[in-house]
Amino acid sequence: MTYPPPPGVVVVETTMQQHPPYYPNYLLYQQQQHHHSYYSHNNEHQNINTLFVSGIPDDIKPREIHNLFRRRLGFDYCQLKYTGRGNQVVAFATFFDHQSAMTALNTLNGAVFDPRTGAVLHMELARSNSRPKHLSGKFTYWI
Repeated sequence: MTYPPPPGVVVVETTMQQHPPYYPNYLLYQQQQHHHSYYSHNNEHQNINTLFVSGIPDDIKPREIHNLFRRRLGFDYCQLKYTGRGNQVVAFATFFDHQSAMTALNTLNGAVFDPRTGAVLHMELARSNSRPKHLSGKFTYWI
């Protein structure tokens, strides 16, 4: 049973209202945290150090994808692959450990890669770790 308030008392509704975020990428951050929590609790993905990257413009140069990752902590190498579906290109970025790969994923997933075309990067853990290609059987090829 609820009683009305005493005379002269103003009742203010105390339901929690969500205020707009101060950080402009708040919603993207929330999505990334959800994505991160899924992978961090899924043991089969704990040993994956390679990211699958799509949403790349078809005119990308190997140097551009390398420059995207080269300053990320734990970065090892990356590879560009043409899918055979028109000019569609994907990349695989390999890191020295799972945590470094997840940090890069959380930082770069959803980022606008080319403001002119509006190309947005889509990243996820690869199904398996990439192995570097060998040239002439002696040298590891990476970009």
